[in-house]
Amino acid sequence: MKKIAPAFLGCTVFLAACSAQQCDPNQADLFTGVGCSVGDGYQDRTDLLKKKYAEAKLNEGQQQKQALTAQQQAITAQKAVAQRRAELMQVDNKAWQLRKRVTQAQNSKKTLSRELKAEKAKLDQFDKVRAHTSSTNPSEKELNALTSILGGL
Repeated sequence: MKKIAPAFLGCTVFLAACSAQQCDPNQADLFTGVGCSVGDGYQDRTDLLKKKYAEAKLNEGQQQKQALTAQQQAITAQKAVAQRRAELMQVDNKAWQLRKRVTQAQNSKKTLSRELKAEKAKLDQFDKVRAHTSSTNPSEKELNALTSILGGL
């Protein structure tokens, strides 16, 4: 028995050294499992996975922070766009009001122009009738004609 123990121990150390590289319990066979158990293969794998997990958590935290920053920037940009749209709407409203005033002024000008033409026509008619009216002794008919032309001014 004493001879078997050192031989078994030697084989176990040999197997542990050979299998320490792949200590994945999902892919381990009998010899690999024994080698990983005897050596520090499982512990090394556990430590490596813990390190990767910590790195992944840190990376996740950084990505969440970046996502939050991007979301805040998007909100700020949306607010700026909304503000610019509101400003544009105000400018458009002012332009609309100006167009309305211009149209009203043009209509008013047309009305005044028609009124001016009508008044000029009255004056022309008045001047024609007045030219034939006696300055020293106008008749009542002549005075009535002149008054009716002026429309009771």
